[in-house]
Amino acid sequence: MPTLGLGFIGAGRVASTLSAAWSASGESIIGAYSRSFDSSTALLARCPPARAFVSAQELVSNCDLVFVTVPDSAIEEVVNEITWRAGQFVVHCSAAGELALLRHAQTCGAQVGGFHPLQIFSDPDVAREHLAGSSVAIEATGELHTQLYRLAAQLKMTPLTLRAGARLRYHLAGNFAASCMLALLAEAANLWEECGFERDTALPALMPLSLGTLDSARRLGLAKAVSGPVSRGDTATLARHLELVAQRTEGDVLYREILARLLDLAQASHRLSEKQIAALHSVIDQI
Repeated sequence: MPTLGLGFIGAGRVASTLSAAWSASGESIIGAYSRSFDSSTALLARCPPARAFVSAQELVSNCDLVFVTVPDSAIEEVVNEITWRAGQFVVHCSAAGELALLRHAQTCGAQVGGFHPLQIFSDPDVAREHLAGSSVAIEATGELHTQLYRLAAQLKMTPLTLRAGARLRYHLAGNFAASCMLALLAEAANLWEECGFERDTALPALMPLSLGTLDSARRLGLAKAVSGPVSRGDTATLARHLELVAQRTEGDVLYREILARLLDLAQASHRLSEKQIAALHSVIDQI
């Protein structure tokens, strides 16, 4: 399969990560365009001899496959401003945005698709280290589908074919698995501070617990990884938890909902008797 010349419109964290990773794997990175020339320069320093282009149109005219890695709200506007050519590949990296955002490119004869790595890009260097083994959602057809699968393999990523219309659900699933965990850790840090500890010691103390839980889930599955009072049928401790949560917040609805979901998982592991399950429900469902 012939090597494609890859280009990036937008030089943020996703583009910086992918361009450097593909360059290191031997892919041809033609260049990037960004409204911030400094951003383009920083990106291209990781993948010479790629160059910064003075306009998005100039970049597009020199590339076979263009990744549109601007913020979701700007994708359609950016794509609509460019004249694309037949047979060209145009891909966005949005999790939630549908391929309709690329409709103008498709009208010009380009093949369009989506390529969204299921990974955190807060730090491009860290993200690059974690690409191998991560999944990537690919939505495309024909030759573009084949090329995107090939590019995923270059980074040792696991490709997932995403069906049309599923992007928002896919994005929500990822948000639950990623940033929503941070909200729970923040609540844990609040409780940690209320215990009299310094707040900056919360993550060093609690993170190994979080990582151990995730590792157990990876090895054993979600149901068997459940630990704590729900897994033991400890209704007395749960009742005390709920009393405390009700005292220190506006309500205990969130914690009750989390406990209910944990109980569903614990039931699936077949570690609890029917009597224990009923007793746990009586505590969790009490409003």
